[in-house]
Amino acid sequence: MTSKNNLSKTSNFEIVNTFSLASHILFYSVLLKFSEIRIWPHIYAGDISSPNKLEFFIDKTPTVLSILLFLFHLSTLRAAFKKYFFIFLFPIFVFFLPFLPASGNTTPFFRALDYWEGMVAITLMFKYHGQEKMLQALTKFSLFFITVNLLSLLRPNISMMIDDFTGYFRGLTSHRNNLAQMSTVFLYVLLCSKERLSFQIRLLGMIGACTLIALAGSVQGVLLTLLGVMVYFYLTYQVYIRKLYLIMITFLIVVTFMFLVYTFSLDQILEPFGRDSSFTGRDRIWSLSRYMLEGMPWGGYGLGQISSGLISPEILLKFQLGSIFSSAHNSYLEAALSYGWIGFGLFMLAILSGFIKVISSYIISKNRVVSPLSLMVLAFCLIGGITSSEKLIFPEFGWFSFFIAVVLSDKQLFLKE
Repeated sequence: MTSKNNLSKTSNFEIVNTFSLASHILFYSVLLKFSEIRIWPHIYAGDISSPNKLEFFIDKTPTVLSILLFLFHLSTLRAAFKKYFFIFLFPIFVFFLPFLPASGNTTPFFRALDYWEGMVAITLMFKYHGQEKMLQALTKFSLFFITVNLLSLLRPNISMMIDDFTGYFRGLTSHRNNLAQMSTVFLYVLLCSKERLSFQIRLLGMIGACTLIALAGSVQGVLLTLLGVMVYFYLTYQVYIRKLYLIMITFLIVVTFMFLVYTFSLDQILEPFGRDSSFTGRDRIWSLSRYMLEGMPWGGYGLGQISSGLISPEILLKFQLGSIFSSAHNSYLEAALSYGWIGFGLFMLAILSGFIKVISSYIISKNRVVSPLSLMVLAFCLIGGITSSEKLIFPEFGWFSFFIAVVLSDKQLFLKE
């Protein structure tokens, strides 16, 4: 009898170890997929994307693995669903939306699954390895991402953008804005990794991330980096600086802004970054996006389906956009256009739910490592989403970052089933 019990315990231990390893592999594979580390064609210059076998493997491995682990962890994911009900409700709606009658939605099946694989990866990593191991994995991957993208400087024919974006650095990502987005988040991770890295490696990593943001020429990346650093120092050292810090920083920002606006025009201020007061045409894109809301199906047009093919050349000309219109460049407008007003409502409910969880967790726990990181990443997603769709609504690094900010803010290390 004792022998059978020992055999059963050994078997269960091996199963747990197998799932633990699989969750680790899934987490890293999802990070690799969403970080876009690969050799991209110059799409803006007319190159055609033709994925090779390695790229297909990188894209589909997390999807297949997440489905398999999902089937073996229904109880865990059910517990996660109850805990983050409003956040899970949104991707559930997205998944079934194309199958609903007269929805008009044409979101590709695998794009809908991308929401799920990130959430499954984070949930299972949290279950088997806990908060600290997840932070360690993020820290290691941050250093990897920064290093390989800096090394891509040696291959400017691959890492530099051409045509309309000539002179901007994109590294091994598809676009310079994506590079700046991920570099900023990974800089946050390194900034909060005081206990995991030596000072020298941490400093070199943050300098590398700042270099990538600067080479990408991202105004938003620079501003959100400064915001993140301010949040970090205030939350980490607020015992010493409290109100004086806020007063000094607020005064400095207001005075600097007033001086720049008084001395220069907004176009002159933004010109060194390749921007103008129209946010490089975003004002016209937002106007056209609002115009498209008027006649859309109740279920929206579908994720990634907003393109010039949906509207006439005359309308594009009216909004002075030529033939370039593939994204609303605003996560909130994108949510409405992609999933209709019901989808938009569920999306905003998910965002509000995540915001409340992170803020309430900080007030209760005040963890000096996790709390600043969660708040920094959450602020990045919510603010960055105003001028960018990939920073929040797209089932890529943005949505992944949002959910990881929510989960990392949780004071429990394991989900109770």
